[in-house]
Amino acid sequence: MTKEGEKQKLQEKYVEFQLLQERIQEVEQQRQFIAQQNNELHKTRDSLSGLSSAHTGEQIFSQIGSGVFIRTKLDEINYVLINIGANIFASKTIEETRTFLDMHIEELENSIGNINNTLEKAANHLYALQEEILRLGKD
Repeated sequence: MTKEGEKQKLQEKYVEFQLLQERIQEVEQQRQFIAQQNNELHKTRDSLSGLSSAHTGEQIFSQIGSGVFIRTKLDEINYVLINIGANIFASKTIEETRTFLDMHIEELENSIGNINNTLEKAANHLYALQEEILRLGKD
């Protein structure tokens, strides 16, 4: 291969390396977002356990926003409203809600596993590119 051809190949590999690095960062951000959603669902499921031991008429603090709570009185403890998508709400028992949350948690954990596999493959490819770039740079 000519010197010019080697230089061209080195540049191509370097561009590929940079693009792969950017893609890995994007996928890691997706994984972080999904992990955050997963944590929120776990907290919600845990809160349901506390709700199942509450009594009608009991006062609790309900979150109305980012770190803001209001004291509320429980009128109905057998059913909760859940957002099933597109801002459509359904009334479900606590057990049905727990099952619904468990299903979504499982989906998110599967997604995280798939993303981890993708990241591992991308990292291996990145390492191979790095080795090839170093080899081409020495020639």
